[in-house]
Order: sequence, then C-alpha cells, then structure tokens
Amino acid sequence: MEISVCIYNVNNDEVELLQRFIAAVLFHADYRAKVLSCSTEVALRKTTTTYPYVDLLFLPATSFGIGFGEELRKTNRTTTIVFLADDDKNVYRAFRSLPIAYLIDPKEKQRLSEIILRAASWVMSGKKIFCHESRTQILQLEYKDIDYFESEYRIVHIHRTDGTYETITAKLDEVEAMLPSNIFCRCHKSYLVNLKNIASVNKSEKTVLFKSGAKVFSSKAQYPTLIASLKGDVICETV
Repeated sequence: MEISVCIYNVNNDEVELLQRFIAAVLFHADYRAKVLSCSTEVALRKTTTTYPYVDLLFLPATSFGIGFGEELRKTNRTTTIVFLADDDKNVYRAFRSLPIAYLIDPKEKQRLSEIILRAASWVMSGKKIFCHESRTQILQLEYKDIDYFESEYRIVHIHRTDGTYETITAKLDEVEAMLPSNIFCRCHKSYLVNLKNIASVNKSEKTVLFKSGAKVFSSKAQYPTLIASLKGDVICETV
C-alpha cells in the first residue's frame, strides 16, 4: 500500500529539497510513497479535505500552519501531522492538533529521518482499518474484525466476525482496490475474504470456512488464486 505525503510551505526551494529527502528516506525503508507539495492555501485545503485523505501532512509551525491543523482536526482525525519549526514558542498550541511530532530545526537530517520513519510506521498501522465515507457517515472497521465482503447489486455487505454486518453503497471492485492483497483475496465475483480469518478450505466443495463459523463459496476460476494467497496459513481439507 502507498503512503501519500503532503508538504505545505511558501518557500518553494525548501519544499523541493524536503520533498526529495522524504521520498528518499521512505524509498530506502521500502515504503511506496507519493510526495506532493502545496504552495497555496487553496491547494492545501483541497488535498487535506478530499477523501481519501492524505496520510501524512507536514505543516510549518506558524500561526497559519497551527491554525490550519486545529481546523483540520474538526473534520479529519485520520491524517498524521508533523510540524516543522524554528523554535519551541508555539509547541503547546501545536499539540491541540494531535501531531505525531513537533520538529525544531528540520534541517537536522538524522532527526528528520527518524520522524519521517516514525510517522510512516504510524500511518501504516492505521491502514489496518477499513474506512468508507458517504454523505451521511464515516465507517471504520479493523481488518481483524472483518470476515468477508459480499456484493449485492450496487451495495456491499461487510460481514463481521461477530455475525453482524454493515452495508455500504459501493462496488466490490472499488472495495478491493482499497485493501491490501496480502490480507484480502477475491475468491468469487461476489466475495472478498479476509485470509487471516480463514480456518479451512474444503477442496471438493470449494467452500471457505471462517474461524467465526461463517462460510462462503469460492468460484472455480478464483480457487487457485485463493489457495496460492493462503500460503499455508490454513488447512485445506478434502471431503
């Protein structure tokens, strides 16, 4: 999965250097990242308020940057914020925005690298949550609590491990694109299953049994992909 990063600063020369540095640090740590810069307030607002939200946001610890962080937190508690500062005079106000770091002297490369990697790790841990936003609600579910997604016309049922389910308006292809392929696998045109919650697979009937007791079918076409994706995580039974 990719990490999206946004940097806001009016100094274009510094932004370009920081953009390259962040991209290099994440690349060498084996993270896939898309690093953008915003030079205007309009661009910044569009980037941080349009869903899906940017994962990691670097803001200057100025009156504008801190005020923007406070405003952003009213509607967006997902984006991880890092403040870049010349001194500590705004540190207490900055933490109202719940940043992961307030970095004084961002030109100190070792410290900046540590902050970038800590923020990236934090972002990736948060990506273990499925999030869907509609006009009326924001739904968040941890991957471990989801057994499978079931498609029915233009809606998708999200079946939990406790036997309950949530319903969202979406296509299963869209949901699949949002999820990591090492955790979720398409076993049927109507089913997207959580590999970590599978207890066993019946080879002859091509059924998937979850640890919760739920059961779905795998299509003949998708069955080889399902088995290859499991990589020995479950017992494949023959009946």
